[in-house]
Amino acid sequence: MQLVDTPTHVRGGVLDLVLVRDTLETPLVSSVDVTKAPEVPDHFLVSFLVHCGAANKQRQAKKIIGRTMKNLTANSVIDRILHSDLADTVLPSSVEACIEMYETTLGKILDELAPIEEKEI
Repeated sequence: MQLVDTPTHVRGGVLDLVLVRDTLETPLVSSVDVTKAPEVPDHFLVSFLVHCGAANKQRQAKKIIGRTMKNLTANSVIDRILHSDLADTVLPSSVEACIEMYETTLGKILDELAPIEEKEI
């Protein structure tokens, strides 16, 4: 929606625009005023107020769940794998059982070295 409805040039044209969405419940812009600008002889000054209501609203805390991976080293992971069931020479007979053992063992190692943490921001 265009808020400037009067000429902004001495010859009568509307050269300056203030555009806003008209779908907002609370107007973001108000007090649009077009006045003669003494510094610029052929243009008018367009002034308006911008309401920054978001700054007044209390921000809701968000919870983030994740792992801190920066302390995880290749050597610590390798060491844990070498001392796990994955290092056994006898593996389960089925592919599904091998996949299950692989996922479970690596999941436990990851939980030990980089546990899941919940943070509030």
